[in-house]
Amino acid sequence: MDDNFDRVKGQFKKPWPFILAGGLSVLLLTLFFVQQGAKKPEPVKATSCLAPPANMVHWWTADGTPNDAVGGNTATMNAATFTAGKVGQGFTFPAGAGPDDPKDESDTILVPLTPSMVPGSDSFTVEMWVQTSDRLKFGHPFIAFGDVGASQRYGIPSELGNWAFIIGDGSGSFKKLYKPNVDNVWAHVAGVIDRGAGQAYLYVDGVRVAQEDISTFGPIVPSFPTARIGAEDFRGIIDEVIYGKPKK
Repeated sequence: MDDNFDRVKGQFKKPWPFILAGGLSVLLLTLFFVQQGAKKPEPVKATSCLAPPANMVHWWTADGTPNDAVGGNTATMNAATFTAGKVGQGFTFPAGAGPDDPKDESDTILVPLTPSMVPGSDSFTVEMWVQTSDRLKFGHPFIAFGDVGASQRYGIPSELGNWAFIIGDGSGSFKKLYKPNVDNVWAHVAGVIDRGAGQAYLYVDGVRVAQEDISTFGPIVPSFPTARIGAEDFRGIIDEVIYGKPKK
């Protein structure tokens, strides 16, 4: 385990671990700080965040809109709605996001798969606040995938009682990293690909909970026209979905 918070000193030991995305807003850091038992700071409004870091490519805030606050990549909501989120509002999928098929569009939120969301051989981070209302259902808080066999993909599944980070390079093999989940409890879940280190990481609430060697892994090139927020039979709330890449 990689516990990034010093409870004695009341501060982070090192920068927020999702350095590949360039860091998070001060509001998300504040919320995690409070969760870890530090002295509660003065209330922070959702509008009082730092400017998005340069490495943040897309940010779906879910604050009453499917708009991308950073990259201008507006999503389409279909039957999903808004409810109280971790920060302001969040996307909710109370009846499940549809059949057990990532390409189903019945309840999911559709995100155009722009070139900026195709990582290829680059490092990247995908992260969000999320809570499930039925963790035993299989769903994807976020997924981008390919046309043929869906083997080109990256995403954050909620899989039979676990958070997960899944990647596929089109060779027919996948990498999956797991951490048990608890219903009706907010978690900050992040998947990180660090090509320099040749590693894939899964973080939950700022703690590295799993990693896999990807030194021989090929480019990740999803090609289906839309990625999904809340795919398949996901049930719960999703907030502050962020995709980021390091500067080149």
